[in-house]
Amino acid sequence: MNAEISADSNGTDASLTITGENNGSLEVSGSNHGIFVKSGTGNASVTIENASVDAKTTQTNSGYAGVYVHSSAIATNSPQLSLAVNGGSLTTSASEGNDGIQFYVGAYEATSATTSLTVNDNAIVDARTGGISASGVSVNPNVDIGSTDSTSGIVFDGSTGTVYGDVTLYESLTINQGETLTIPEGSTLNSNGNLTNKGTILASGGTLEGTLSNGTTPNITEQPYDYTVTEGEDATFTVEASAGSETPTYQWQQSTDNGSSWTNIESETNASYTINSTNTSMNGYQYRCVVTGSGGVSVISQTATLTVQAKPASVPVTGVKLNKDSLTLQEKGSDTLTATVEPADATNQDVIWKSSDTSIATVSADGTVTAISAGTATITATAKDGSGVSASCTLTVTHGKMVQTPKKDATCTVDGTEEYWTCEICGKHFEDESGTILTTPEENKIQATGHSYGEPVWNWSEDGKTCTVTFTCEKDETHKETPKVTVTSAEKAPATCTEAGVTTYTATVEFNGKTHTDTKDVADIPAIGHKLTKTEVKVPTSTDTGNIEYWYCEVCDKYFSDEKAEHEITFRRYDHCETS
Repeated sequence: MNAEISADSNGTDASLTITGENNGSLEVSGSNHGIFVKSGTGNASVTIENASVDAKTTQTNSGYAGVYVHSSAIATNSPQLSLAVNGGSLTTSASEGNDGIQFYVGAYEATSATTSLTVNDNAIVDARTGGISASGVSVNPNVDIGSTDSTSGIVFDGSTGTVYGDVTLYESLTINQGETLTIPEGSTLNSNGNLTNKGTILASGGTLEGTLSNGTTPNITEQPYDYTVTEGEDATFTVEASAGSETPTYQWQQSTDNGSSWTNIESETNASYTINSTNTSMNGYQYRCVVTGSGGVSVISQTATLTVQAKPASVPVTGVKLNKDSLTLQEKGSDTLTATVEPADATNQDVIWKSSDTSIATVSADGTVTAISAGTATITATAKDGSGVSASCTLTVTHGKMVQTPKKDATCTVDGTEEYWTCEICGKHFEDESGTILTTPEENKIQATGHSYGEPVWNWSEDGKTCTVTFTCEKDETHKETPKVTVTSAEKAPATCTEAGVTTYTATVEFNGKTHTDTKDVADIPAIGHKLTKTEVKVPTSTDTGNIEYWYCEVCDKYFSDEKAEHEITFRRYDHCETS
């Protein structure tokens, strides 16, 4: 570890350089200051080269610092007070009320004195305990931290850290609760697996690369863009972001001073932010969104500027003209009307289209007229600026081809119809070919006349046991009905010894609510045959009558002279039988 101080009590510049070798480190603790450099009439500087330096003051009285860079009261020129850390790190600490790093200008005459702190080669300056300040009788109290000479490093001023240039972490770094590390535009921080976040990491236009020990860095895939509106219109800003498997949170911010300061917009925590009814006082306002992952890493979107233009002076509409004042369409046909607003420089060139009867025709916002059904309607275009100026077109809608249904007489079973016409396009029916009188097929129907059947025609089987019947329509002899017939029988005359008996067969049918019958007699009961008893010849005597030989049928109570009962005879009880 080498240190060099070049100054004398009456000298000009004073400088201290601490150079580390083989990752060397230096711990400095003082009862006044940890490291103290004071110039004479000129500049005062501290330079740390590739060393790990820990400087602290144990002084509890105010006005002391871990690193104290001082120009003396005799510095009459413009002394430059500087601290440069090139590689390695500087950690400072002080008791409450004192500074981690302090630049002090001691001369009234040094009105152009400068104070600066630069970091290079991934250096880290950690003044989280005490912070960084500049003071003195004439100094601007703002230290130029991270000037154009800084190319790579991190500086913590109290609880706020800033990344300068492109930085890669080679040692562990923890952002504690309540602390913020900002990566501004043009800077990059590669965590290299050495970054733990318990506070807030704010990628304010810069980039955070590498993984964190806790959480994912959000990635903004679509930035909000500048928005130009006319006063009274809405403006919407949108951001799209992802955070791995996490769901990021959003907070929109507004700047009214060209980005010098930003304030959160209350309750605007979605991916989109809409300003309703803009006004010209918002012109130039800027908006951005802070997107935060679960690990506390926040990425700030690009800035979007709102431009609000004043409404131009209004030029009212004085006339509206249509390209057609009459129009004829078939049903379901269409045509487009064109409206021309006068004067040509009228502020609002829009018109509102309207149909007087939407059952006849409709009109769309671009003037397209669509015919619905036959009839007449008026299509009107009215200026949208409220002037009431309008123009109209008379529309006639006609039917398509009319198809005739001719008259057809009804038959017994089929309905007929009166003559009517049907439009091929709309499908409606009309009594007349011109399509003026609506009708329906039902209204034109001629009811079927129905059958008028004559007397039945019976057809018996020879034996009378079966029978069919046919009814024929008197209006159309091709229409015949043969309902089922029921046949019953009854004995009309019983059989005798020599003659067959007669059966009467009755056919019955139910048809059209009436009962029809027919009969047929059939001699189908066989003759019984004689039952003969023979009586022998008896010769008469003086006291008794005699008789001839004969036969008697007990069934028919007749007498016969032969056993075949072919010859009937008359029997006289008193003496004899005679041949009949």
